[in-house]
Amino acid sequence: MTINHILLFILVSFITTGVLALINRHLKKKAETSENQKSTGTELLIKRIIFLLLCFTLPVASVLMFGPQLFIIVPLLFCLGVFFVFRRSFLSLICFGYPLSYGLFSAYVGFHELNDYTKATEFWVALGIGIVGVDLIAVGLLKTLFKKNHS
Repeated sequence: MTINHILLFILVSFITTGVLALINRHLKKKAETSENQKSTGTELLIKRIIFLLLCFTLPVASVLMFGPQLFIIVPLLFCLGVFFVFRRSFLSLICFGYPLSYGLFSAYVGFHELNDYTKATEFWVALGIGIVGVDLIAVGLLKTLFKKNHS
């Protein structure tokens, strides 16, 4: 892995966190301007499409943490998670769930590289950690995109 790959992965992580921060700010600003206004059908459809795409792409993107960039992305996401916890935002669940979803990739690689890996405890632990990460991402996205009261 070259330094260009590492810098590219860092740039992607910054862009992802920037998009999440903009979503959080947009939702808070929208809640301040109109509290009783309901979403239209088109807005709801767009939110559902974004929700489904992000629920699949964020756990798959944990492959980007393979290698030395793991030591940069994970602390960055945990710091952002703590920041969003103090802001009382559900984006913290996404920040905490993304590194945990790496467990699915770890279980996948172990399954293809080692014989009888599914009989080992390490496989089930990695699979459980990955599923918890995916669940945190899904709940965070669900609460961020579809919550009624954005305060």
